[in-house]
Amino acid sequence: MSRFLFCCLACLFCCKKNPQTDLSNYSNTVFSTAFAAGLRTGIIQGNFVKELSGIAASRLNIGGYWVHSDGAIKEIYLIDSLGNHLATLPLSAATPTIDCEDIATGWLDGQAYIFLADIGDNNGQNDTHRIYRIPEPMMPNVPRPVALPVPTDMRVLTFGYPGGIRFNAESLLFDPMSKDILVVTKDATATVFVLQEADWAGAGTVTAQRVAELPIAKATAGDISSDGLEVLLKNKQEIFYWKLPRDSSVRAVLGENLPERTLYSPETQGEAICFNIGNIGFLTSTERAHANEQPIFSYKRK
Repeated sequence: MSRFLFCCLACLFCCKKNPQTDLSNYSNTVFSTAFAAGLRTGIIQGNFVKELSGIAASRLNIGGYWVHSDGAIKEIYLIDSLGNHLATLPLSAATPTIDCEDIATGWLDGQAYIFLADIGDNNGQNDTHRIYRIPEPMMPNVPRPVALPVPTDMRVLTFGYPGGIRFNAESLLFDPMSKDILVVTKDATATVFVLQEADWAGAGTVTAQRVAELPIAKATAGDISSDGLEVLLKNKQEIFYWKLPRDSSVRAVLGENLPERTLYSPETQGEAICFNIGNIGFLTSTERAHANEQPIFSYKRK
């Protein structure tokens, strides 16, 4: 009998859910008081963005946001918060894309960069993926939209996942403090992988490091604030928000701390999110395939 009771207790202990990774904890986390409800502030009209999959605040063109279409693309676009088309930045033909899913911006060694994530893999057929690092151009003072020149010094980071496992991912986050790039998979449970600044130095394929698993199903986008102290990660139904203690690591906090949820009215195919410059709030938009309009929503900080 004593052995039977011991086995039962051991089983209960081993099967007990970790409160930090239990799916129900994320679904039932409290709502953040940091942000107000979203307001529709603009519409991207026209056909220059087919399916808006990523958005990131410009570091040099204040009030501008870099966006891109889903899939194999040849250019990215600068818009404002109203959805006006400000500029088109073509990509180098020498580095064709396959399935671009997210975009981020940040500073490295005094240079502002755009990070374009060619990380989608719906059919699980790609052994490697690419992140494009593009020096951000300053938009000239000419009539808009502006046709910008092809960047001449775009870098490509080719990476794979540990053990050659194939993942589909749609979320790219740039940590302004560590200079890490975080890739979040689009699975029933989100796996967070990190690529470090030193990984850009080599010419071959690097292996991303697994750092956390999050009970978020089908993550579609994320962003880190410009001061490195706030993180947003979303799927099509919810937005999750982390406020980091100072001198903490984003990669550690994601795996160890419970997030809050923000007020969110889900868009159809909502697949883009980013903080404003100055961290006065955040924007979301939608990947509405072949829609005549794609709305932009603003969530202001209270």
